[in-house]
Amino acid sequence: MSKKATILVIGANDGLSFDDLFQSIDPTQVSGAVVEPSSKYFAILQSNLKAFQNLKFVKAAIYKESKMLKLYQLNELGLKKIPAWGQGLGSFSKDHILKFDGIEKDDIEFEYVDGIPFQTIIEKYSLNTLDYLQIDTEGFDAEIIKMIDFGHVSLRMIKFEIKNLEKHEMDSTKRLLRNNNYHLVKMNGDMVAYSKSINPFFN
Repeated sequence: MSKKATILVIGANDGLSFDDLFQSIDPTQVSGAVVEPSSKYFAILQSNLKAFQNLKFVKAAIYKESKMLKLYQLNELGLKKIPAWGQGLGSFSKDHILKFDGIEKDDIEFEYVDGIPFQTIIEKYSLNTLDYLQIDTEGFDAEIIKMIDFGHVSLRMIKFEIKNLEKHEMDSTKRLLRNNNYHLVKMNGDMVAYSKSINPFFN
């Protein structure tokens, strides 16, 4: 990003692993919020992104309502069984983690985390105009996109993970975004939605 931008990253993990977003932008040019529910990764996230002084760090999970949730993730034993990307396997579903080869119930731990609605983040941190929204929540991405009130939130670009979405979820999410004037581009295991209103190339 070459100019000042307002961003929201949901499922930020440690801020650096598996994602070069924060390594490719100027910390002084970015404001907004990063959201991560896991206690052990949230602490690392704050340390890794300490140069981004205009970002708010939110320890929570985005959910349809405000409530306490069980977040499942690999414990130290489980993390040793699969490659480094295993640290990103936080999920509300234990079965989602168990589907990975070699992972057993004893490899999984959980913690209770705060679940808060998408709109709560928008209102609390005055994020009604966003240049960039990134979502990486191990299959919950489509549910979060459904929470967006496109009539009251201006979003230039949305990037979300699609490799864990069922076909019907992917189809309904694409329809929703297209109906709200986004052009969609698939990028490996992600989908990027560009607002047609700010990108004439796609009109």
